[in-house]
Amino acid sequence: EEAFTGESDVRTLAREIRDVVGLHSRQARAVANFRDRLLEEGVNPDKVAGRVERYAQAQLRLRAQTVARTETINGLSAGQHELWQEAKMQGLLDPAQTRRRWLVARDDRLDLEVCEPMDGQERGLDEPFLTGDGREIMHPTAHPRCRCGVGLIFQKAAVAPIPERKSWAILRNTQGLIDRITREE
Repeated sequence: EEAFTGESDVRTLAREIRDVVGLHSRQARAVANFRDRLLEEGVNPDKVAGRVERYAQAQLRLRAQTVARTETINGLSAGQHELWQEAKMQGLLDPAQTRRRWLVARDDRLDLEVCEPMDGQERGLDEPFLTGDGREIMHPTAHPRCRCGVGLIFQKAAVAPIPERKSWAILRNTQGLIDRITREE
């Protein structure tokens, strides 16, 4: 909630989360493998403990940051979906003339198994998207650190006019949230 009201940002949330979450099982294995590798390489056992602790703390910071970013974007996407549902209920969006399109961030961090197959999928306002691993979801996030989005596609006369002042306020608020999240990437 604090990330959406401007009282906090993703970095601050990550620091708070770090105190309550532990390492993911893969990260815990990575820490154990790191320790074993250091010992196999003949690193002084007195130095191993300190290096392993620093590595574990870095993994914990990464985990907390992942949770904070993923849940912030998930909340933003859920809010956007609910806004569209409310607009439909108020007659501002015509479900017969409005579709949603899945949008991916095309770069080297794109999840090729989950998100890439979703690129360009179109669904109605109430239809779930199908992830590359076979799950049905209504909006991002499709996996931890997902950076995908959903946009609306309007066919003719799909949207009732919104007063200009109100539409600009919605756009500014949404863009501000997106800018804060992506600036911290």
